[in-house]
Amino acid sequence: MPSTPHVACRLFVILAREAPVGVIFRRGPSKWTQIIKWNTDSDIFEYGAWFHGQFYPERCDISPDGTKLIYFASNYAGNGSIEDRDDDFPVTWTAISKIPWLTALLVWPNMGTYFGGGVFDTNTKVSVNQDIHDQLNFDQPDVPPDLEVSFEKQFWDHNWHTLFRLEREGWKPKEAYPWGSIPKFTIQQDGKVVVRPTDPNCPLDTPSHIRTIHEKDHPGGQYSLIMTSVYDRAEKNQTFEVKDNVRHTVTPIKRAVWADWDKKGRLVFTREGKLFTGTMTYNSDELVDFNPSKPKRTTSPRWAREW
Repeated sequence: MPSTPHVACRLFVILAREAPVGVIFRRGPSKWTQIIKWNTDSDIFEYGAWFHGQFYPERCDISPDGTKLIYFASNYAGNGSIEDRDDDFPVTWTAISKIPWLTALLVWPNMGTYFGGGVFDTNTKVSVNQDIHDQLNFDQPDVPPDLEVSFEKQFWDHNWHTLFRLEREGWKPKEAYPWGSIPKFTIQQDGKVVVRPTDPNCPLDTPSHIRTIHEKDHPGGQYSLIMTSVYDRAEKNQTFEVKDNVRHTVTPIKRAVWADWDKKGRLVFTREGKLFTGTMTYNSDELVDFNPSKPKRTTSPRWAREW
């Protein structure tokens, strides 16, 4: 009988803005996702929670100090995480947890998947992507006094959430977005949210098939990363290239799923379930192969259950 072809896991990474920390979302098999903490200074990995359901990494964010994760997930099947979990948990929700665990220290139930997720504006201020008129009754601990929660950034289109975080992290659009710019949100005194396009001549709804190109300069200035993203309805495909601004050459990072510069100025990228690093694409080293990992029962440590 023919052997079953190997399907590599898929890796998505978010790097902290201030600390040498990254969070890796390892997806596979099927709808299993594992959260992994990566210390980019030492290249030490801390393996955390496994989750079975739909995880939305591009609607997630990590605090600038690299300690907390705000994430969006859904579990319509009801089997949930194999980390400790309350059976009465909602089927779609946004939560804050300690990396690399998913124990919800704060949680906001969601009405479906039009909204969901959020961003850390600072270590002590988080913008939750939820319609403030869709707040559901849910028994959870009070918001810690040192945390400010805002609902100003409401990205019901997942592309806006992604693009906002990319621009914040230093990725600059090389051409105008097909629908203009990321919308601006204001909350009136009565609590109503008003959404306006940055360009009044552009619609708020994004087309189903779009292409965006972003560039991010290396701290040293000689190189830059080029990211081309093609959105086709709910699917997104990306390609990455390294541009040498001195020699005026462009080198593709073949089959890369994600790429960025880390705090040490290294080129880091993922391909076929593996994490690579190097000075350039033609001088890359494999840091770790995440493919052998298998879902298993996990229990969050005590420190991950307290704010």
